[in-house]
Amino acid sequence: KLATNIIWSNGRRDPWHGGGFLRPEDALPGGAVFVMETTAHHQDLRMPSPADPAELTSTRRAEEAIIRRWIIEATQATVKANKARDSDSMTPSRAQARGPDERISTPRTITRTLK
Repeated sequence: KLATNIIWSNGRRDPWHGGGFLRPEDALPGGAVFVMETTAHHQDLRMPSPADPAELTSTRRAEEAIIRRWIIEATQATVKANKARDSDSMTPSRAQARGPDERISTPRTITRTLK
């Protein structure tokens, strides 16, 4: 299984940058590749400074937008899955399958009454 939603940031000031992801097409699904000419790969993870080069500032903004999109997509997928699960738990066939010694304690669980 491939990993998804990974941001690869590389800086040409790293002596090992040649071994990194350097082209946008190298990105895995949902991810991105950023190559900064004037910085190192880890500088985007540091606190912003007024002395930061413009490309570092723009890379941080782009990374933040991507991560915000991932959060929105994950939230929407969770809400959709919860709605589907909750609507399935209320179907007549499920209610008919319950015996007299069972009760629904929440929309997600069936609890057996011990005799």
